[in-house]
Amino acid sequence: MAEKLTTRTGKSYMVLGSAILSFSPVFFLFSGAQPFAAAFYRMLFGGIILMVIALLKNEKLKCSGDQLGKVTISAFLFAVNLYIYHRNIGYVGGGIATLLGNFQVFVLAGYSVFALKERLNPKLIIAIPLALFGISLIIGFEWSGLSDNLKMGLLFGAMGASVYGAFLISLRRSMDSCNSLSPIVFVAQMSIICSGMLLMLTLGAGESINITGLPMLGSLIAYGFVGQVTGHIFIARGISNTVPSLAGLLHLLQPALVYIWDITIFRKATNLHELTGFLIAMGAVYLGSLPGRSK
Repeated sequence: MAEKLTTRTGKSYMVLGSAILSFSPVFFLFSGAQPFAAAFYRMLFGGIILMVIALLKNEKLKCSGDQLGKVTISAFLFAVNLYIYHRNIGYVGGGIATLLGNFQVFVLAGYSVFALKERLNPKLIIAIPLALFGISLIIGFEWSGLSDNLKMGLLFGAMGASVYGAFLISLRRSMDSCNSLSPIVFVAQMSIICSGMLLMLTLGAGESINITGLPMLGSLIAYGFVGQVTGHIFIARGISNTVPSLAGLLHLLQPALVYIWDITIFRKATNLHELTGFLIAMGAVYLGSLPGRSK
């Protein structure tokens, strides 16, 4: 059965999960796999590892038809999100693709206000647009001056943010209603179902699922471990105990760290505007995470 956490612990899990997920594009790029094939193996390997862990822990694996339906909805939304995300890495790189996908902060803030009728913490009202301003410094302001790839990246980013926000909302609602399933079992089942969907997308796109050597295999297993076994387990455990608007803001730690990995690992060229934007975005995340009325 899922463990009920304190609000403070839920925030900590969101931060830890987001930090771990920031390494996902690193292992994707190291693998050399094509985009959809990499997403397929991420979910497949992650799901298998989680299922083995669940069996070793003697977790309850059986779920009702209603629970399976909720798991499948989350799996479908995440499959669509991964499709968009991996396409966008090809347009703008891992850092900016992850930044754009995390505009989900506005989707979750809207969900908090309009669906849950929650009053936003005043600090969040300041922090969310401040984070957007920081991100805009990284990607640039002038549409006419942007490259075609970056324009396509912005369009894909808007779609991805909407779908990712819907996924996180679905994950939160599903974890609340499927509380007889542990987060490990829930994410394991979601990952395996999602891998089947991604396999169809991969084959439909004409991509190869061949693994050509041990370095590629190791990177894909690490991709699954980081993305599903650790990252999304912490996200799943934390999101049910964190106000959605704050959860979305804390999740911006992921793209910020991806931006750092782009610079330090892949030697991405940067400038003062981008670094200033990064610092502003991180300051906004810190501001929004401070205690307030929304807990």
